[in-house]
Amino acid sequence: MATTEEDLAAIQAKYPMRNFESLNKLQLWASSHKQTYYNYADDQYATALAIQQAAMEDGYLVSACISWGHATGYSHVICEAMVGTTVYYWFPQDGIVNIYMADIPVD
Repeated sequence: MATTEEDLAAIQAKYPMRNFESLNKLQLWASSHKQTYYNYADDQYATALAIQQAAMEDGYLVSACISWGHATGYSHVICEAMVGTTVYYWFPQDGIVNIYMADIPVD
């Protein structure tokens, strides 16, 4: 019974998945889950999906995205997560979190 209760507590700690509580916690998490850089988009996207999977295992919501770089004309594979009403992004290979959009209305 004790083992079952411990398993249940571990599951309830992760689900439903949640956003990060602070920018500092997101930055620490992202920098500790950096991935190898690859030249090909499919490999780069696979690294973003690996980050997304790690986030789910830790109970966090992280999106794996392909973003069009209007200034450069190239697409980029990024990860995104929210803290409060702000969306942040980072490249899977560097783990450096940047602000993307602020004051997003959330219900």
